[in-house]
Amino acid sequence: MQKTIKTKKGLDIRLIGEAAQHVQTYQTSHYAITPDHFKWLTPKLLVQENEPVLVGQPLFFAKENNQITITSPVSGKIAQIIRGEKRKIEHITIESDQLFQTVDTSGKINDGNAEEIVQTLLHFGLWPMVRQRPYGTIAQPAQKPKAIFVCCTDTAPLAPEISYLLEGKMDLFFKGLSTIAKLTEGTLYLTVKTGTKLFDLFTNDATTGKQIAAIPNCKWVPFSGPHPSGNVGTQIHFLAPIQKGDIVWTIDPQNVATIGNLFLNQKLDFTKRIALAGGGLKNGSYFDIVNGASVSGIIKDQLVQDDVRVISGNVLTGSNIGKEGYVGFYDHLISVIPESEERELFGWIMPNFNKFSVSRTFFSYLMPHKKYNMDTRLFGGKRVPMFSDVYSKVFPMDLLPDQLLKACYIKDIEAMEALGIYEVIEEDFALCEFVCPSKSDCQQIVKDALFELNK
Repeated sequence: MQKTIKTKKGLDIRLIGEAAQHVQTYQTSHYAITPDHFKWLTPKLLVQENEPVLVGQPLFFAKENNQITITSPVSGKIAQIIRGEKRKIEHITIESDQLFQTVDTSGKINDGNAEEIVQTLLHFGLWPMVRQRPYGTIAQPAQKPKAIFVCCTDTAPLAPEISYLLEGKMDLFFKGLSTIAKLTEGTLYLTVKTGTKLFDLFTNDATTGKQIAAIPNCKWVPFSGPHPSGNVGTQIHFLAPIQKGDIVWTIDPQNVATIGNLFLNQKLDFTKRIALAGGGLKNGSYFDIVNGASVSGIIKDQLVQDDVRVISGNVLTGSNIGKEGYVGFYDHLISVIPESEERELFGWIMPNFNKFSVSRTFFSYLMPHKKYNMDTRLFGGKRVPMFSDVYSKVFPMDLLPDQLLKACYIKDIEAMEALGIYEVIEEDFALCEFVCPSKSDCQQIVKDALFELNK
């Protein structure tokens, strides 16, 4: 274990509606793969409507690299290919037969060396689980990362307990770690938040300690501090800073277990555990689902009001999917919060104990551990960006967020590189967007700048 890394800058947004640690198994007849979940990937279809598919059968490949395929998480038939403007593919919906028949895996799973592992992951459609920094895109299989990060921390609002997501999968998780450790000649970093059950397990359980020690070049590092200390971008900044030309790969812990299941049991299974949480629900809970499941059956009879926003992911960085949407490929949280456009008379002038404020506008600052039922209102209008020190108070990296945002806004590539653009992606600026007095779309500004830089 490495010394605990403590961050002081940041902001914990405490919302009501955390998921109770009670798990249900949820199956539905409708699943979907959404190409937009895979950043900057241009899909080329391999299937047609009404065509039968198996678990692990390719649905489309990336135009940029035809080795990278996205596969079906269930068996059944292609129900519909939904297109938007300019015939853009928005969803590929699958009607499941509930049999979960997989493609043939016999004799095709090898983990002897890095090349064999990469080819196996590519063949069975698990490679998209490996993402890279910079840019936050699917990793390029031909590249060699200087480090790999498995981030077992999540400090976002309503974030689930990672140890509960991995419950019953620890053997698969450690097999996945030992497998992906072969993909780099550098270090495999396993990050954990102090004070969690996973931290206690890694610290006090001798068997777990031996399993970690047996993985070559694996270091587990504790982190503490407010959000975004749990963001993998923050952890990369402190442990393996990215310079121009560097590549770092990141893999979510449940995806590591999925990879481990393939190599340990020769089983292709896209099941994962998600949390359903938020102030728009009667009761939050955990669900074991197959990736891409429709959320309509999960939130049915759980809404406290009709007007809610259903978000795949957390409230800061997730996607608005609506009541009939589908779970995101990389998400392990469905957030449901009240939707509102109501305007309040003398809203910020009136004294109030029930409103959250970053500054000391309301007396609620006297109750730092109070939880709030926030809705979707901006409480202000968008205006010309006014940069101040408010960003730097919630931005823990040793960078200049105001200046970097300015460079991103005007697409000054030289300035962006000098200010550390390769260290960040849009989620690292989510808190800056939350506290921004101008209501600027900080995440979109950074995303657009990264797209231009990558192009």
